[in-house]
Amino acid sequence: MVINDLRKDTRFRNFPLVTGNPHASFYAGVPLVNSDGFALGALCVVDTKPRNLSQDQLFALQTLAKSVVALMEQSKRSSLFNYIYDSLHTIINFSCPYFLFVDKNGKIRRFGSNYPYCLLGINDHVPFEQFF
Repeated sequence: MVINDLRKDTRFRNFPLVTGNPHASFYAGVPLVNSDGFALGALCVVDTKPRNLSQDQLFALQTLAKSVVALMEQSKRSSLFNYIYDSLHTIINFSCPYFLFVDKNGKIRRFGSNYPYCLLGINDHVPFEQFF
């Protein structure tokens, strides 16, 4: 949505941000729509002077909106991964203290307190250190 002069638009001319501070005169907004098709909000530009957007400027605003949605979805995926990872660790620690988590680089990230004995088939009477 692009409104070149808010003061002349019947929908917005009495809007408080037009009649009062900041005395907005120009608005351009692009919806932020996620990959599931849900509208999350809008990325908008407001100015105190009437303006016209060129096709390149409108394209840039649309591109920025897509970038914002991509960053939001990446953040959501990262948060969801961390939540699942932490939940799984808690569940396994309570139900199976012998479980080992290894990340995608092969680094041991988290484990139950007795994992060496379970992994190597060692019972509690044999010191773990003697095997290395």
